[in-house]
Amino acid sequence: MAQLYTQDMNKVIGTINGVPVVGWAADAVSIETDGEEWTKEVGADGTTTRVRTPKPGGKFTLRLHPGSPTNRILRLAFAADKLSSAALLVVMVTDLLNGIVLISPNAWVVQDPGASFGNSLTPNEWVLDCGNMRIIG
Repeated sequence: MAQLYTQDMNKVIGTINGVPVVGWAADAVSIETDGEEWTKEVGADGTTTRVRTPKPGGKFTLRLHPGSPTNRILRLAFAADKLSSAALLVVMVTDLLNGIVLISPNAWVVQDPGASFGNSLTPNEWVLDCGNMRIIG
């Protein structure tokens, strides 16, 4: 018998410095690590050695409706970081249904996504890079 799995954005909680992220757009959030943790080297005789290069960082991409108050939080954080070079964010995304938590204690906004105005909603896409990301679950 085929299994049924559920994804529900009402059960996905994002926070920035403890403040809930609100106003998610479609395809709300994506998270990626900085690359392969393991590579392999094959010698002339065919033996294989794997090499670990720790890459603890990653990226959070948050897609928000233009009216989301979270846009203001991220815009202010970006502006503060430009002035101080020290405005790091604690970012956490928790999937309550699947028991997955992704957290970074040192994320920063890569760039302001700008703005779009018209008769349709164009989401703001915020990319937050981080030097250290933990995936639990």
